[in-house]
Amino acid sequence: MSSRYLASILNKMVHAMRVGLVSDFFPPAVMGGAEISIRLLAEALSGEGVEVHLLTPSFSGSRGPEKMGGFTAYYYLFPFRSAIRRHAIVGNPFFYLWSYRAVSRYVERVGLDLVHAQNKYSTPGSVLAARRSHIPVFATIRDTLPLCEFAVCTLRGETRIGVDCGFLKLLKCTREFQELYDLEGSRLSKALRWLPLAFYARINSRSLRYSLGKVDQIVAVSNGLKELYVESGFEAAKIAVVPNIIAPLDQPKAEDLAELEALRRRLNLRSGDKVVLYVGRLSWGKGVHLLVEAMGRVLAKVRGVKLIVVGGGILEPVLKETAISQGSEDSILFLGHVGHEVVLRLYRLADLVASPSIWPEPLSRVHLEAMAAGKPIVASKIGGNLETVIDGKTGLLVAPGDVDALAESIVYLLENPEAASELGKRGMREARRHFSVSGTARKMIALYEKWLGET
Repeated sequence: MSSRYLASILNKMVHAMRVGLVSDFFPPAVMGGAEISIRLLAEALSGEGVEVHLLTPSFSGSRGPEKMGGFTAYYYLFPFRSAIRRHAIVGNPFFYLWSYRAVSRYVERVGLDLVHAQNKYSTPGSVLAARRSHIPVFATIRDTLPLCEFAVCTLRGETRIGVDCGFLKLLKCTREFQELYDLEGSRLSKALRWLPLAFYARINSRSLRYSLGKVDQIVAVSNGLKELYVESGFEAAKIAVVPNIIAPLDQPKAEDLAELEALRRRLNLRSGDKVVLYVGRLSWGKGVHLLVEAMGRVLAKVRGVKLIVVGGGILEPVLKETAISQGSEDSILFLGHVGHEVVLRLYRLADLVASPSIWPEPLSRVHLEAMAAGKPIVASKIGGNLETVIDGKTGLLVAPGDVDALAESIVYLLENPEAASELGKRGMREARRHFSVSGTARKMIALYEKWLGET
């Protein structure tokens, strides 16, 4: 028996497993779906006896260690503020080296047993830091950007991403991307802005792919996302699937019901109004433009329907123009970005949740939260959606891009509230069965123990 193996055993006897979760962003800087998932994972692992240290950059000055939810959050100093565009902050070599320096110092100071990068941009620095300290390193994948920074091919239904992409395809994808996401300016001005970005994006995505290939264990949040990475050249044996965690919503108390009624009044919802809820970015891949178009057809068949759109993005002006052109502007409420607590209340107000993505969603947190709230979901039959929405059991699935089918499914659930309620109840049971806090945490711990036992 080697001295290193004996030292490893003695070390585990002295202290609990010490795991460092490394995140690009964390509250108070950003509170999106990924950050919610990371916080829930940290709390769940801590509840199972793991000593969790969450490492994340501070965009407002050094904050040092902070105890929260059973784990320690360490905000290391980073010289740029979060007001800068997110990719510009963390998607560059300077951040990767800065992150490596900070994570490496913390690993040595605390004596972490394992480093687990929670986002793509945290992966390069985490790999370097773990290799320096000779400890295992994990990386969770939550999207396809490590395969290709643009990934517009997913909107065309392609499943091999970033493979055999030559110069001409890069230019083609760059042009498609700028047409989708740069809605202002002449073709020449767009080319001057986007061509340099195209080359940088190619170099950066290759760097992320290389770093991801160097981790000991890749963790995908869904089988659908794993399949995309395998199709794109990664070994299936190296990728484990551990889904995001959903914290079940508590039964509403009297004060919660009062706040819910106050929210209804603020939104000018009448007692008989039916509510369709959309939560997410206002981007082409999310398919929200299809939902707004579908609402014109829904309103022609069902009266008193309101679509509540939560989130911001480049498509907001386009969506509002569509609503005006079809005469549905009074029935669509654009709330922009709201706090997560408000979003949770909106699930309770909704009759159903719509998720019309046309790109392969990894594993939608919106779906998990809607299921936990007992609400039926109408979603596109693509990607990780097939792992949250069971067609006819917990919701309804439609072909991506099919506006007619989307409208018909929404109309069916609105006109059949008992069937919709039953779908919601089944969804709640599925959420508790497959996305529970303790069950997901134990899956992750089993992976940690496998690698710590081999070191």
